[in-house]
Amino acid sequence: MALRALISLAKQKKLDGDDDFPLLMRVVRDGRTEFCRGLAATAIAVLTTQPDVLPVDRLIKAVVPLKRLARSEAVEHVEVALGALLNASLHENSHEKIIVPILESNEFGSRFMSCLIKHADIGHTTLCQELAVGLLSRLVGSTKGKSARTALMSYKDEQGVVRGVQLCTDLIKHGATSPIKAGGAAVLAEIAYLEDSELRGQLASDPHIEECIEALVKALEAEQTIAFSAVKALCSLAYNNQEVIATIVKAGGISSLVKLLSNDQIPRDEDKRSTVTPVKPHLEEDDRSHVVRSDAARALGILASNNSEHQRRITEEGAIPLLTTLMASKIPKIK
Repeated sequence: MALRALISLAKQKKLDGDDDFPLLMRVVRDGRTEFCRGLAATAIAVLTTQPDVLPVDRLIKAVVPLKRLARSEAVEHVEVALGALLNASLHENSHEKIIVPILESNEFGSRFMSCLIKHADIGHTTLCQELAVGLLSRLVGSTKGKSARTALMSYKDEQGVVRGVQLCTDLIKHGATSPIKAGGAAVLAEIAYLEDSELRGQLASDPHIEECIEALVKALEAEQTIAFSAVKALCSLAYNNQEVIATIVKAGGISSLVKLLSNDQIPRDEDKRSTVTPVKPHLEEDDRSHVVRSDAARALGILASNNSEHQRRITEEGAIPLLTTLMASKIPKIK
């Protein structure tokens, strides 16, 4: 009853970060039952959305207990732990204080990453999968996230098949919610963008990469949140890779990218019911639209480089007037 009362107080922003947080931490770490640890973690998850009550400096102490709880057999406790870790990772200045400790190779390090990727692959619930994919995209995008990227690209299913790229492709194609689909694209974008030649080579040579690119091209016509991540992934994958460029063009990518140059052609988000409520809000829809248009122009530039046939097709799709309009735009992100 006392723990439930603390959760209620946390939701009302009536908990004291200095006095109540240490108590919750002790319960998460040393609670007699997993049920009690889960309740305490729920209160901490609520506090992670209140940086004015619980600064990020204090949250670092919760990382290891939450990682332990994320490996629980009880799905509801996994959801709470992953939600708390994801919210904490979205704080400003969270990289060194939250993300790096999550990635640390302590006794829970590698086991936690394996568990996280498995939840992203076959989440027991939609919420569990959504939270796992969201946290995974944060970790692989970290400048110190090589261990996360390596773990993903070497991830094997129960039959022993390596399916890092296939996992992301399945999330894009079959994800139950927009955040899951967008998260799959975001993970690919982060891996392809970072200057890790070994992992980039592994990604480019994966037997499922063609199917992955086709899924990304199709995702350009999905709602804005998904297109936002898909176009970034395509830009990163296509850079200096003629095979990827050819696959994008073959899949109809030129037409889809040209459509994204026009603001009124970018699909608006339909599903606003994301189960994740981050501390730092996502880009406003108009800001995200500007980024999508800018990235679409960049992708077309990559496709057109030193290729007269692609240049001709881009022109025939009507890109020139749209690119001219973008160039004349006063919006810095477009330029």
